Amino acid sequence: MSDKKEKQVKKSSKEEKNVFQRFIGMIIKCFKSIVTYFKELKAEFKRITWPGKKQIKKSMIAVVVMCVMYIVAVGLLDAMFVNLFKLIV
Repeated sequence: MSDKKEKQVKKSSKEEKNVFQRFIGMIIKCFKSIVTYFKELKAEFKRITWPGKKQIKKSMIAVVVMCVMYIVAVGLLDAMFVNLFKLIV
């Protein structure tokens, strides 16, 4: 009877070590994945060709012009619908 208990204690201690080792292995794998991600990210940033000042200025002007056009269009539609509803009611 005591032999069975000793074997169970040995098994449980081995299982605890095995679970602990697997847990540590998972933690290490997670950190390796994170490190790999940041290494690849750094390499990717080196390959990026950033736009120059002229290109940024052109893009900014295009965005501002489109925003102004959108604001004018929405404003005109709003005024039109307000007047239309005033005529109906």
